[in-house]
Amino acid sequence: MRILLLLVGLACGLLFAGTAHAQESSDQTRVVFVELLLDDGSKLVGTILSESEAEVQFRTASGSEIRVTPAIIKRRRMVEGRMHQGSFEPFDPTLSRTLFAPTARSVPAGTGYVVLHEVFFLSGAWGPGAGVTFSGGLSLMPGAGEQLVWFAPKFTIVERERVSVAGGLLAATLIGSSDAGGILYGVSSFGSRARTGSIGVGFLFGGGEVDDTPIILFSGDWALGDRTSLISENYALPTEGSGSLISLGLRFRGSRLTIDLAGITHTTLVKDGEGMAIIPWVGITRNF
Repeated sequence: MRILLLLVGLACGLLFAGTAHAQESSDQTRVVFVELLLDDGSKLVGTILSESEAEVQFRTASGSEIRVTPAIIKRRRMVEGRMHQGSFEPFDPTLSRTLFAPTARSVPAGTGYVVLHEVFFLSGAWGPGAGVTFSGGLSLMPGAGEQLVWFAPKFTIVERERVSVAGGLLAATLIGSSDAGGILYGVSSFGSRARTGSIGVGFLFGGGEVDDTPIILFSGDWALGDRTSLISENYALPTEGSGSLISLGLRFRGSRLTIDLAGITHTTLVKDGEGMAIIPWVGITRNF
């Protein structure tokens, strides 16, 4: 029954994907451009054709050629992304997850990230292409006799502009132990790259058994600007008394560095007349 529910969830995602009025984002060809930040705050993305002390001849990603005075160029840097419908879209590997949980989006081919969660947990992900994302990590607990290590492949089977569907698993163990456990899941993401919501269902496994009780995931990423997003990652156990794990935070994106600052709580931590206990969450990501 549990596997049937997971397959039904994936099938529903495929049905939505098949009826979505959007083109597939199959054009993942990696391109590298120069980004010029001008002193008025505007940006130009494209290729430098020629440069002298008097002017910079520049071709934008859309094909227009312009001349720029070097004195008004405040900063220049290399940016990587893809061309889609005549526009340049920078790659953002962090769209493949919220705080920790996966979305249905894959890490773009040839890109990835390394992230430090809560100081004591290090993880990373890389996209070889074809909708596959390999990720994993380990704990860095000082003085701990055993450290946690995990591996989490994800397979995005549908990836369109507004709908993505993926399945995967996270398997974890203690270094030196023969015991392992984890979660088998399916997840669908909806919306644009700037405003994405995800819903998933997963089942815990371990010791040769798979738990019958599903864990439900609700998460979202809502852009507040070019560099800032509101993010939320929430889990629910649909059994009496289990409650829900909820979180809310901000994501600050730089050219290579991304910082997540959030608060996490559980509905059972709510105290009568005393508010709720909130655990701070910090994640520092280096994209490559």
